[in-house]
Amino acid sequence: MKWSVGRQISPHGAGLGNEIFPWAKAHIGAVANGAAEVEPAWRLGPYSFGDDLRGTYRSALRHNVTSHVIPHADFDAADYLATGCIDYAQALQAAISAGALDTSRPVVRHTSRMAGGYLGIASARDYLRSRLLGGADAQRSTDAVRSAGDHTITLGIHVRRGDFAATPRAVEPGAFNATMPLPWFINAARDLATRAELPVTVVLASDDPSLALDPLDLGTDQPVLRPGASALGDLAALAACDVVLPSISSFSMLALFLGSARYAWPREHLHREGDWLSIWGGEAQGWGQIVTAQNATHYDPDPAGPRGVPLAVGEPWPDPLVADLSEGRSASSSPARDLIYYGVVPT
Repeated sequence: MKWSVGRQISPHGAGLGNEIFPWAKAHIGAVANGAAEVEPAWRLGPYSFGDDLRGTYRSALRHNVTSHVIPHADFDAADYLATGCIDYAQALQAAISAGALDTSRPVVRHTSRMAGGYLGIASARDYLRSRLLGGADAQRSTDAVRSAGDHTITLGIHVRRGDFAATPRAVEPGAFNATMPLPWFINAARDLATRAELPVTVVLASDDPSLALDPLDLGTDQPVLRPGASALGDLAALAACDVVLPSISSFSMLALFLGSARYAWPREHLHREGDWLSIWGGEAQGWGQIVTAQNATHYDPDPAGPRGVPLAVGEPWPDPLVADLSEGRSASSSPARDLIYYGVVPT
């Protein structure tokens, strides 16, 4: 193998939250096997990431040539699942050892799309942080959130409208790209501002430039910050917050993956299985179903609360989480208790 390249989710490039998976897998493959990593074709995508991610037409051409012209071996979702390894680097090594991946070809093409989720690509998190949060606008956003000070709780709110509004979907278990009603964000922000022992500063990220949130509606006398001047600026702002109210989107999940914030997840979107709630437990097949079932079966109680909690429209934040935020306590570090990592939480 000379080159490691990820096949893009969409022929013309999907959103950043989706395209980081083949990108991360190409990076992991390059590191694990001493190959050259091929950058995604950022310059040719429908979103304006080219400048921020140093994408050039030359790198886009290199991506397309290695993806479609040079002889390659594919490592797809079925190959990945067959290894029995959720960690993507371990899965690659297992496939190579078993003779299931032909590394004699010049290119290994990673075609498993989003299979394995964030748990599978966790080893690429530091690399993605350096690339996605290291640009000028991202750094300005991070600095703006940090300027709120140590004695305040920064609450990130991500309201996704744009493309979601064009094809509205009901909020139900397993249905992504559905828009949560604005009262979900406002009620949750007001509840936290009323009960927390520290002042709450709201950080707004949205693809709707006309959206404005009044601090009075949110129950806080702190000004609402909106530091992001680009998608990567919004991503960095959310990743820098103490707690996040996300949209039901891969972009919000990416911010949670890159940061360490506590978060609420819309209860209406979660899959229920017995006494457990999860984001991906309702998948018909694949790692989501397998890992969430394992986590529910072998749930290990932890004195620290889960990082993400279910929250319905109008439902108050759990008392332990409000206390943790007020006193600066961390959540459990266990992926089995983190919803975005195929984790489960009690109903």
